[in-house]
Amino acid sequence: MKFAEIKSELAPFEALIGTIPEDQIQGIKISRILLSKIDELLEEMAIKDERIDYLSTELFGKNKNKEDPESSDLDGGGDGADRRSEKEAKKRLEAAKPSEKSMPKGKAKKQTVRRRIPKGLRCSRCHGEIKDVGLGHKASEIDLMKMGVIDREYLLHRGRCACGEIDFEMPRPDRVLEQRCYSAEFISQLIVSKFKFHLPVYRQQKQFLDAGIYINRNVLNGLVNNAWKELEPVVKRLRQIAREQDYRYVDETPICRIKKGKSKRYYLWCLHTELAVVFNLTEKRNQALAKEFIGEGGVIMTDGLGIYSEKSIDGVHGNCLSHVLQKFFRSFSSFSEESDHAIDFMIEVYNIEKEAKQRGLSPEERLELRQEKSAPLMNEFKKFLEALNPPPRSSLGKAIAYTLERWEEITLFLRDGGIEVDNNRVESLFHDVKLGLKNYLFVQSDLGGEALAGFYSLIMTCELHSVNPHEYLSDILVRLAGGHPNSDLDSLLPWNWKPDETRPMLPLTEEYVEQDYPPEILIKKLGLEGRVYFDENEEFSDGGAQIFEHAALSR
Repeated sequence: MKFAEIKSELAPFEALIGTIPEDQIQGIKISRILLSKIDELLEEMAIKDERIDYLSTELFGKNKNKEDPESSDLDGGGDGADRRSEKEAKKRLEAAKPSEKSMPKGKAKKQTVRRRIPKGLRCSRCHGEIKDVGLGHKASEIDLMKMGVIDREYLLHRGRCACGEIDFEMPRPDRVLEQRCYSAEFISQLIVSKFKFHLPVYRQQKQFLDAGIYINRNVLNGLVNNAWKELEPVVKRLRQIAREQDYRYVDETPICRIKKGKSKRYYLWCLHTELAVVFNLTEKRNQALAKEFIGEGGVIMTDGLGIYSEKSIDGVHGNCLSHVLQKFFRSFSSFSEESDHAIDFMIEVYNIEKEAKQRGLSPEERLELRQEKSAPLMNEFKKFLEALNPPPRSSLGKAIAYTLERWEEITLFLRDGGIEVDNNRVESLFHDVKLGLKNYLFVQSDLGGEALAGFYSLIMTCELHSVNPHEYLSDILVRLAGGHPNSDLDSLLPWNWKPDETRPMLPLTEEYVEQDYPPEILIKKLGLEGRVYFDENEEFSDGGAQIFEHAALSR
């Protein structure tokens, strides 16, 4: 039953009532009551048919060849006690199975890096040459290469001068995380693979097995979470800057959180600006949390959700035109002609926006174009909606009510050339997030939820500024571990970041590498300023690989 068919269905009954003699007042009254009840029932049927059509499209798409699969009767299988006993039996079965450790399916490539004492170092006291007196210590590191894993061993030589004043060992590889022998490149690849390419940690573990190394999954999860603790100050600064921007686009999406063995609905918020993209995960969704996340002042673009109101938005509030489109697309099955006409108005607005973007107009020029072309179009659209009179409970009636109630917010783009007409930039980011949630499904801890929101913030801000997130994360992890001051966090933000050119590449394909360690970096790293100096007349080769322990992975 369609809303458009109700009037034609009731026409014979109305004609029949018209044939009742006028002196039969009671009969006419009863007939009118029955007609009203029938009208209500038909309207209820039309509403249900609309919902069925919409849900069928959501489930099976618009392909007419797709059919609803036959539903099979599932056996409930006893009472609760029986089900509990079955669950306990499965646990006992799992406990009875022998635990098998996964073995590597490949072979890790070995690489040895020898760090000799640079020639030309002399003691400031005796002016004697600091001689290489042989191997002092060995250090190890796990790193990634393009198509495999590197198990790297460092052979660290000792140096001593003639008078014995200077006695030191070549520095060990920097530890990004304490007591972890994994390089910054290894850790950043874990993060990027999960939060950009949506590859869960357990699948990455299988990749490492194929590459020839077994790493416990808890170790990999620990690397991700501990890296987040190091990067948290950068993300906090990123959020602070995003909340201060003039134009902010906001939305939220539900996400599953497993807490005490039960599934709970949490909310992942996104704030998109021209400078940064930031996320935050909260247990609830209300006006107070919205206001705290959005910040004060500025121009805010949201969907039409009730939590975004005067209590939650301190600045100028705009609503998304794309959500209006969705409402009219939903009413298309029942009111095709009216919905199609309404959609045409909004398509013309998007064509004008496309023209403005192609011409590269400034906000002032874009506002002028909107006033010239879009404003008359939107006025005509409003008159068209007000002239329609569908049943209020129908999908078209709801779409019209939604649009007219928010008209001032929806048409904000006609008064401000800096704002976009919709919130699609955030919606597109959530499509990416949802793709990831299909793979790792839920968040298991508060720390994991914070890390998820934080890494999404850093990676998507990198994408906004065309920065390689793997190179970025590798570099700032090393800098933060090296004691980068919190007062200078702005230099680590993606739009200010510049790679450290003093960390050149280390060959990844050779089994043995003689690494020439730059003397000026060595002196600074070991705190030998004023105690040793470098004689530039001594032969010193700075060719080849000159780096601490850096090995980059590109995918």
